[in-house]
Amino acid sequence: MCKSMGVQGDTKYLRERRGRWLVQVAVPNDLRAKIGRANIERYLGTASLPEAKRLRHAKVAEILASFERAREGGPIRPDELKAQAEAELRRAYDALAADFLDSHGRLPQLAEEVAEDAASFIGASYQGNRLLGMSTAEHAEEVLKRLGADRSEESVAALTEAILKAQGAAIAMLQRGIEPPPFNGQTPRRHRHGTAPRVSEVGELYISERQRDKAARLTAQTAAQHRATFRLFSDFTQDAPLDSITRDDAVGFLDTIAGLHPHYGRRPGAAKLSLQELLKRFPAGDDDGLSNRTLNRHQSALKTLFRWARKRGMVEGENPFADLARPKARQSEVTWLPFTVAELNQLFAGAAFEINPAKHTLATALPWVMAVALYAGMRQGEICELEAQDIRQQDGIWYFDITEAKSEAGVRRVPIHRELTRLGLLDYVKAIGIGPLFLGVTPGGPDRKRGHTVAKRFPAYRRDKRVKRERVAFHSFRKCFVRALELAKVDRDRAAQIVGHERGFTFRVYNPEGIDVAGLREVVEAVEYKGLKLP
Repeated sequence: MCKSMGVQGDTKYLRERRGRWLVQVAVPNDLRAKIGRANIERYLGTASLPEAKRLRHAKVAEILASFERAREGGPIRPDELKAQAEAELRRAYDALAADFLDSHGRLPQLAEEVAEDAASFIGASYQGNRLLGMSTAEHAEEVLKRLGADRSEESVAALTEAILKAQGAAIAMLQRGIEPPPFNGQTPRRHRHGTAPRVSEVGELYISERQRDKAARLTAQTAAQHRATFRLFSDFTQDAPLDSITRDDAVGFLDTIAGLHPHYGRRPGAAKLSLQELLKRFPAGDDDGLSNRTLNRHQSALKTLFRWARKRGMVEGENPFADLARPKARQSEVTWLPFTVAELNQLFAGAAFEINPAKHTLATALPWVMAVALYAGMRQGEICELEAQDIRQQDGIWYFDITEAKSEAGVRRVPIHRELTRLGLLDYVKAIGIGPLFLGVTPGGPDRKRGHTVAKRFPAYRRDKRVKRERVAFHSFRKCFVRALELAKVDRDRAAQIVGHERGFTFRVYNPEGIDVAGLREVVEAVEYKGLKLP
């Protein structure tokens, strides 16, 4: 009989079966056909409920990670092979060493016997493996299943070979009295006292819980940023138990990563490098390093992680990352600036506003995207995610219907400026018909948003057009629009309804619907750029 006991929040994932505790995690619906079952179970090897509560987090984190790996699919990766070989080397060495310690005076003879056993099972992957209690290939299949990787013939063969080599190395080391090297090239872990799960385990549990509810989940980009932060902190503490983390650890971590180059994350392969490797390969220069804004993002993620863990009884006491936020730069020194008219002319020089291009590419889409930003003041993401059917008409007035935005104020109608009409935007929309308005802007990034592609490619386009001034970016188009409204003496409340900002209290409360589409058109048509030359 399998049962859970006590309060659900206290024994989440735990089940008791015949006096032994196990964890049980439901397989997501989209993976059940692939995994072949509705639940994954792992025994914890204990009859003690307190001990089961302590052990469950690591097992659950392992299972949740296997779900993500199963979604990714594909054969076992080189980094996974390396990790499994290192784990088997340590496990086999410890198992053999324990036997030796129980057999005082027989070490030379036992070493000889182990060497003979090694010769007997090396290369015999489908024969019984004394160190595993089953054939090496069967064990490899179980490991692949646990990881979530494909159990193809190639993956089984590769992992079998890696396991056998690791066992052979463990036997050789034991015979020569050599201790296996620490994992991942790290320095030996300093001893820490703690009973809580380790940093990596708690981080994965936290993200998995946040992603459970679609309405409250983190964006894919934010989840990826959190995972990167937790990975770096796990490296820094050598994956210490969470309840052993001190204030000194928190301060030391932030001081350490401050020494990274501000663009280290853009380097190929950086996501797979340890913190020590990142510091060695991508150190900060004399006058740069991670900004306080970036450091505060790491600090906030870890502060939230510890607060979450404390609510679940994993840790007690003060939050080590509380009150460690660093001073922000003055807004006047970091805010984006509007383009000058000369810079706008450079950006639009040679631009072709094609109505029905033979092939939709970023090159055919970018002139339209820039023009909409300049004459509608919309955010980059709002423009790139537009569908053709988001261009609507009311009372003879065409407008962009923005139904999804970063805030409630961002849901709005933005009439189409006369200059966009002159360029042929409505004809372009008609040619698209239905679906994404800018087909040449492909989805990208963790969230698979089209705006990600423009964010990555526009800087190079801007530099190619010789617009290299500091503190200008795609957002500068929106700055131009707002500046044009101010020069036209449009009042703040009316401008806010166009750009998607929060309105003033009086109008927001007493006229929540705002001005009509005709009034909105008057606001938009007030925008003009003297000296701008468009085709």
